[in-house]
Amino acid sequence: MIRLLLSTFLLMLIVSFSPINKPLLNKKQTHSLFEMMISDIEYFDAEMRLTRDNNKEVSWEDYQAFHKKNWNKSVTPKELKKLFLQFSRGYLNGHSHLEFLYPIEKTGKPYVEYESNVKLGYTYPDISFYNVENGNRIVSINDEPIEEIFWDFSNYKTTKIKSNAVLKEFSSYFNQRYLRVSGEIPFLVSYEDQGIDSVHYITVEPSDEDIFFDGLKLDGYEDWETVEKGYKVALLKKNDIALIKIKNFIYLQGFGGDINCSGPLEEISDSTMCKDVKLLMRGLESIKDKTNYLIFDLQDNLGGNENTPFVKMFCPAPFTDTRVQYRKTELMEDSLTRDALNYFNPNAENWYNSIRENGVYDKVDYGDFLPARGDFCQADDECGLGTIQPNNDVTSKFEKIIILTNDGTGSSADDFVFRFKEFGGALVAGQPQGADLTYSLISVVYYIDEKGNLDRVYYGNAQEKPSIAGKELFKINIPYAKTIDKHGKMLQGNPAPMDLLVPITHKNFTNIKRDVLDRAIEYYCN
Repeated sequence: MIRLLLSTFLLMLIVSFSPINKPLLNKKQTHSLFEMMISDIEYFDAEMRLTRDNNKEVSWEDYQAFHKKNWNKSVTPKELKKLFLQFSRGYLNGHSHLEFLYPIEKTGKPYVEYESNVKLGYTYPDISFYNVENGNRIVSINDEPIEEIFWDFSNYKTTKIKSNAVLKEFSSYFNQRYLRVSGEIPFLVSYEDQGIDSVHYITVEPSDEDIFFDGLKLDGYEDWETVEKGYKVALLKKNDIALIKIKNFIYLQGFGGDINCSGPLEEISDSTMCKDVKLLMRGLESIKDKTNYLIFDLQDNLGGNENTPFVKMFCPAPFTDTRVQYRKTELMEDSLTRDALNYFNPNAENWYNSIRENGVYDKVDYGDFLPARGDFCQADDECGLGTIQPNNDVTSKFEKIIILTNDGTGSSADDFVFRFKEFGGALVAGQPQGADLTYSLISVVYYIDEKGNLDRVYYGNAQEKPSIAGKELFKINIPYAKTIDKHGKMLQGNPAPMDLLVPITHKNFTNIKRDVLDRAIEYYCN
């Protein structure tokens, strides 16, 4: 017995003094690290804080104050990681991937996916929750009101901005065993009719689908004629309706040409944006006299590459580049960082040199915004906001152009919607788009130097991380530019106005995307 107790005691000593459990930062350092991070965010951030203030009940001030009180103690590596992940969950920007860098020994457990026996569904815009299989309305999880759990999730535990996007993630987190209710996995749901169900999770085979790079799969369109099918796109026809489905704008092989996609189709490389654009245009040319309505389906299009070749080919009227404003900080004056912030575009360097030479740059205070410019610098060689001419007038003949959106329509797909709405007169149907279209980001790595002092290094998100002499703790990405409309209003968190809002209900929850298409056709194409 004594030998057993001694062995247990020695094991506890080994564990307690192992690197993973030894304090990494003392109380003062932990507090200073948090203050350093908040200071950087509040100086460089172009839109994340305002996005939160405009869309959440918990403001940026209240959010950072909520976390600040927890960063006031000595922490082990595991404890620091927990604090960092808790903070990052509500960092309201889908492009700003935050990463913990300090090495922590992995458990060795294999990756496992789960599925719940109770499928949590929801309705929108009138928010309620229910069991998908029996339709019973859910009022609590683990005996806690579901409205309170959702409110907490929406304000503290998601990077999603709009309520329809938060609802989808909340449902997914419950169904896949990610959701925690007061620190516990869901084990009980209670219904409005006083009934209850135990919740348990089973392991499932992980999907082998690559949502980023796999090509478009056409399922459920047997009653449509396939006119053209490319890598990420398809052109379908039914009666006098042309339907263009675009999975996303992610093309590892790039444009495959200039923004006009000039040159013969057969000479353009496969799996490029221009190949898809030219296939679609060939198909539209063949059916233009047989169709009156054009629908772009961008539901769950998560974005990807700059989409100017698509806009030039299919926008029915002249348009401008996406409007952005960059912050003026000392980082803009470092040529390597500036180059990365501008996506290594030489025209952006011309813009910078121009505003330095004409005195505009010097009139702007550090921390304020520089004048608006074109984000992708496609109008001229100084990133101007002059009009860009479309390549043809094929789409101008359609009586209506309709774009289908939902919470999964984001990034460059957001940009597509905004530009077609403003310049092409497109009608928007479905649910609000994600409105998450940050592109330029500053990366900040926080570390402990060789003397034990806290420090950080800044670099453009597209730059290679500089060499750091010390122990890296974590990295944050901060939005450095904001996307705006013609009136200077920030687009982040502000979806294009819906022309036809299709509610999510018990009846259409499992086939909502197809219902959006059918409702848009019924409403606009008769």
